[in-house]
Amino acid sequence: MPDLAERARNGVAAGQPRTGPSRGGVVSPPVVADGHAPRGVFVEPDCLWLGVTEPAGVEMTIGHVFSPTGPRSIVGYHEFVQHASLELQVLTMRDCLTPEQWADLWVHAQENGLGALRSQGFGRFFIEQWERIA
Repeated sequence: MPDLAERARNGVAAGQPRTGPSRGGVVSPPVVADGHAPRGVFVEPDCLWLGVTEPAGVEMTIGHVFSPTGPRSIVGYHEFVQHASLELQVLTMRDCLTPEQWADLWVHAQENGLGALRSQGFGRFFIEQWERIA
């Protein structure tokens, strides 16, 4: 989940200006957000169970890579589940994100997905409920 929080934060904040010193003392260009948000966000419980006992299937992927020994083809196998259900609590330090930032983060996370093969559209999910608990 930390990977999800950081990816979502970076995706939501892309293009927002970041200022600060660089090695040459020049202000950094507006390419990435500051690093504040993911450092105060924690997920409970530590292990997130998917609500299923077995994978629904196995997806085979074929890739072509270039290595120091030359081009080669690779085969990968990824187990997947369908209709998984997660319940979790997100803990933050000092309310470091506004409600609008949380909304942006979750929309981006839903589209980006969890787990392997995200670039192929796997791992996408829908938030059914999100509420603040004091």
